[in-house]
Amino acid sequence: YRDGFGEPLQEIRARASVDPDSGNHGWRTWFYRVVPTHSRVLEVAPDYSWALIGYPGREMAWIFARKPDMDKALYKELAERLRDEYGVNTDKLKRVPQHPEQVGKLGYEVPNAR
Repeated sequence: YRDGFGEPLQEIRARASVDPDSGNHGWRTWFYRVVPTHSRVLEVAPDYSWALIGYPGREMAWIFARKPDMDKALYKELAERLRDEYGVNTDKLKRVPQHPEQVGKLGYEVPNAR
């Protein structure tokens, strides 16, 4: 990952495992070997082109995609699905720029920028 297009690449190593009896939906991840997190795979596209990931408490969620460019209508549909079908608070959902020319454009926000 990197904090911006002009910033150096950084790496965080983590260890993950699937929670038993979760049907491969519940994941436990450890960052820095001691910081545990839990997440749940809510839904995956039939062709694995995108996935919806949720966090306990429904305050955080992610829309993951295999390719950096996702159709605006599909992104909107998936965000609405997170809200309507999974009860996720999408008010704070941020679409992260995947190309430098997207920075500052309507609908894209830079993480950690206030």
